[in-house]
Amino acid sequence: TSTKSCRVVSYNNNIISRYWIDIMNNNSRRRTLLRRYGAVAASLPPLLILTAAAVYRETHRPKLPKDYTLQNLSGKTIVATGASSGIGKATVTKLRKLGATVLSGSRSEGNLDLADLSSVKKFAKSIDKCDIVLACAAEIYTSKDETSVDGFDKTFATNHVGLQALLGEIEKRQLPSRVVIVASKLERNGLVNPDIIRKEKGKKLNDRPDSSAVKHYGDTKLCNQMLTTTLAERWPSVQVFSVSPGMVDTGFWGDF
Repeated sequence: TSTKSCRVVSYNNNIISRYWIDIMNNNSRRRTLLRRYGAVAASLPPLLILTAAAVYRETHRPKLPKDYTLQNLSGKTIVATGASSGIGKATVTKLRKLGATVLSGSRSEGNLDLADLSSVKKFAKSIDKCDIVLACAAEIYTSKDETSVDGFDKTFATNHVGLQALLGEIEKRQLPSRVVIVASKLERNGLVNPDIIRKEKGKKLNDRPDSSAVKHYGDTKLCNQMLTTTLAERWPSVQVFSVSPGMVDTGFWGDF
């Protein structure tokens, strides 16, 4: 791939879907097995099905090549959001072991609230160097119509507006060489209407009649994906990645 081109990568870990698609693409004998297994699965307790899916996932994870080595990141500075817990914390722990300097921002650390644009600007002023941006921060707010200090929908402000504002502040100083945004498969069901966003001044993203906290989260992650595409076009010298890690056991699941 040319270094001038940007890569937008969306990883998917939907093991169950891959399993069924693989069977359906084979011969009629396997399609018969699918019907039989489907009937059996329908009669099994949901907990057993989830357990079987988890076991299948763990035994079919992609394996790195034996000669694969991780890059030495000595001298690299990584600006990370949402790195005080979950996927973000695990990632920056590894990055530090590889020699990177990590500038971490989060509410729990008291130095960055993505739902507050003044906090974003203050945090950005502490950035002297940025080689990589790692965006892991995300929230689900179950209280309906909860807004940020700037008047945006709270989930939208935290998951998207704050990130976009932070990237804008970083752009004023220097472009990073890489941006990695932790995405979600839920973006597939996301719904975003720019006209409604403008009309409601960020308090609503769409006119979905059956909205829920989880669906709304998917809406904001779709915004992230749209931002990824825009960055790839706007910053041709930067590698831009949107990465969906699949189902990961973090405290975030309590919001579901």
